[in-house]
This record gives sequence, C-alpha cells and structure tokens, in this order.
Amino acid sequence: MAADAVRQREIAELAHQLAGLGGRRGARVFALTWWSDHLLSRAMRDPAFRAHLFRFVDAYPSLGQPRSVVEHLRGEFQGLSVPWWFRLGLATAGAPGGDRVTAAVAGRAVDRMARQFVIGTEPGEVAGAAGRLWAGGTAVTVDLLGEHTFSAAEASRYAARLTALVEALGAAAPAWVAQTHLERDDIGPVPRASVSVKTSALSPAFAPLTAGPALAAAEELLVPVLSRAADLGVSVWFDMERYEEKVLTQQLFRRLMERPDLEHLHAGIVLQAYLRDAEDDLAALARWAEGRRIPPGVRLVK
Repeated sequence: MAADAVRQREIAELAHQLAGLGGRRGARVFALTWWSDHLLSRAMRDPAFRAHLFRFVDAYPSLGQPRSVVEHLRGEFQGLSVPWWFRLGLATAGAPGGDRVTAAVAGRAVDRMARQFVIGTEPGEVAGAAGRLWAGGTAVTVDLLGEHTFSAAEASRYAARLTALVEALGAAAPAWVAQTHLERDDIGPVPRASVSVKTSALSPAFAPLTAGPALAAAEELLVPVLSRAADLGVSVWFDMERYEEKVLTQQLFRRLMERPDLEHLHAGIVLQAYLRDAEDDLAALARWAEGRRIPPGVRLVK
C-alpha cells in the first residue's frame, strides 16, 4: 500500500478513536490541550497559517453550531499546506460526534489565543495591565479588537470605546513608575500611554471610491478622541490595514495632524515595510513633517 494511503488510514482510525473518547473527561482535556497548544505553536512559526487562523478567530464569535465551525475551518484552510495533525483534526469531524470534538478544540484554541494576546476587556483592566507591563520595562500601544464596521452606529460605538480607553490610560499613566529610557527619545519626551486606531472602524464607507464621505465621517468621530488624548498625554498611532486603504489612511492622518487644535498631540502612523512603495511613502512623510511642533512618529511593521 502506498505511504499516503497508509497515512490516511491511520488518520481515519485515530480520528474514530478520538471521537469515541470525546465523552470521557480525561481524554477530552488531554486532546483539547494538545491540539490547541500545537495550533498556537504553528501560528507563531508560520505567517501564512497564522493569517488564516486569525481570520477564523475573527469570524468565530458568529459561528453557532459545531457544524458551522467545522465548515468555516475547512473553507478557511482549503488549499493551504497544513501539518498532518491539523488534517487529522478536520478528519475527526467526519467521524460520529466528530463535529463536537473539532469545534471544542477550535474553541479552546481561540480562548487560549485570546488569553495570550488580549490584555483586558474593560478600560480599567486594560490600563492596569499596561501599567504592569510598563513597570517591567515594556511600553505598549493598546488596540481595540473588532475593527469591522458596517454602520454609522457601529463606528460611533468604536469611537466611544476608544475614548473610554484614552480616559482610563490617561488617568492611570501619571502614577506609573518612572522609566527614563521609555519616556524620552532623541527628540524629547514621549507619552507613557499609547493607543492604536483602526481607521476603517470609523466609517462603513472607508474605501477609495467613497473617500470624501469616509474622511469626513472619520474626522468627525476622531477629533474629540484625539483632542482628549492630547490633553491627557496619550499618544495615538494610526494603524495601516489593508493595502487598498493605505492612501486614505495617510490622507486622514495628515488632515488631522494639520489641524491647529491638535498641534500638541503626540501621534504616529504605521507603514508596512515590505511594500514596494514603502520607501516613497516614508520619504513623503518626512518631507511633510518638517517644521512640525511635535514630529509625528513612524512605526515600520513587517
């Protein structure tokens, strides 16, 4: 028998064994822990696998039944090169009771991933976690999850959540322990607390074809947030998301930073360094920033 056929038979047999053991507490706990740990480990090593896994995580809250979870997993990873144990996990779904086992593994992996990357769910909790990281010598910028916006009401809620986060961080940061190497750079003082803004969350029409209304809506929501951040000494980073929104994000950043009422704001923008036009974008930003009272920051990401 060919090697591939033997491996497929072994996978199918093990899948049936896992499905049969799914109702026993000891076996279920072992299986969930092993699989979720391997998922996270693979995600940390493989950028392509991580991107697909994070897209699945983004959709996971809207998936109800185990069958929906399994179907979404298969659709997300179809055609992608995945390790044998991941194929085994999907094969388990084909056995009696397998949907429940596979969905449970996925749910545990999502939970463990959230615990690793999400530092809090309430503004006060987030500020406390950021303060502990600061005390350990690490400066952070806090990002709000859930950037997909489909209505003006959702955009308003995002701005309100961002404001609450700025308020909490601004109130907590003055009491943090002094960290001289984090509070200054070669130009001058740097705020202790920092938040990141996903510009696409500020308007459901944040796209090149609707640039006019998108910029106006985003500016209307963001100006009060930025004004409060400037007053409280919280810096703001404009995240760079999808490539098609790159120019629009840069336009919004410059438009807001050129406002006289925000000249005392510490702010910066993210550039994706792997893009061919990243060097041109960086040079253009440098020319634009000449003579500004507080030079804007630039964070290069891979």
